[in-house]
Amino acid sequence: MKDIIVPQTNVNDTEVRITHIYVDSGAQVKTGDPLLDIETTKALFTIEAPLDGFFVHKLELQSFIEVGSKCGVISDDSNAKINKSPSSASISKDFSSFIISKRAESLIKEHDLTPADFPEITSITYASVVNVLKKKKSPISQFNYLEITDSKALLLALGDANLAIIANDIFNKNEEDHQLIYIATDELLLTETDLKKLSLSEIPVLRLHPGKSYDSCLGIVLSPINIDRFNKLSDYLTNHSIKSSSLISPDSYISNTALIEDSTLICNNVYLGPHTKVGKGSVLLPGSSVAHHSEIGICCSISDNATLGGNVSCANEVLIGLNATINRRVNISAGQIIASGKVIINDM
Repeated sequence: MKDIIVPQTNVNDTEVRITHIYVDSGAQVKTGDPLLDIETTKALFTIEAPLDGFFVHKLELQSFIEVGSKCGVISDDSNAKINKSPSSASISKDFSSFIISKRAESLIKEHDLTPADFPEITSITYASVVNVLKKKKSPISQFNYLEITDSKALLLALGDANLAIIANDIFNKNEEDHQLIYIATDELLLTETDLKKLSLSEIPVLRLHPGKSYDSCLGIVLSPINIDRFNKLSDYLTNHSIKSSSLISPDSYISNTALIEDSTLICNNVYLGPHTKVGKGSVLLPGSSVAHHSEIGICCSISDNATLGGNVSCANEVLIGLNATINRRVNISAGQIIASGKVIINDM
């Protein structure tokens, strides 16, 4: 049995729409036969059968499905069992005329949006809802300004709230005079869930005075897999005279010949071998390992316990999943997503 996974054809898309299904569930297909068409924000893409067999699925036409999720299987049994794929569902009767992704539906409920907030569109994606929320209210308007009034060493974190919590644990470890502060900007939308997590971790959420210099502070941008956002937030630091900094756990092992660029987060029990390089904006999560002469590009994310062999080259915006293994001398091209537990032996 072979899982058919929705590919990442555009690094900015987290979900795609199914625009055409070529075969009924259980139909026999041959290698290269078209299975379904998906629509991204930029193009149409056809997913083809990777081998002969029976294509078993529970897809719905015009529904949304998340990138990286399973949309069906190729099996030698036409009656193989498969769970229903994520699809759109109406929130209320008022939204019955819309096609809505699951992630968008959740955000609409959280912020009590109505159909009137979505004029002239019939398909609502997560990105559509984020754009509406940005227009309705500035995400930073509810926060106070940062004032430097004590002698604590400050690290200003921008970007992913979950990574900011991890960074806070590293920065504050055994250091009472250290304080990490999450900086809210117009470039980011903080959800109620984000705010609750930051509050539980006792991380202050503040904003910066427009045009004011904070040259006594260091900053780190936590935005892997999104170079455009990383660059915007890095410019935001520069405009406030804040120097970018990397954050490295004292429990990691870093070779003295390793090169680590700015705004890199290296977590507990990470191993960086001799002559390795980690590009700016990348994140190495706990237990990950990068062997000698390997290079990680800009804004990559190496998940917990992932392993890169020697002389591996990862281009920009690569995501390597939990416990994945990249064999030595393998090249990974930009924007690739390596699923958890996968073993990669050839270039991608």
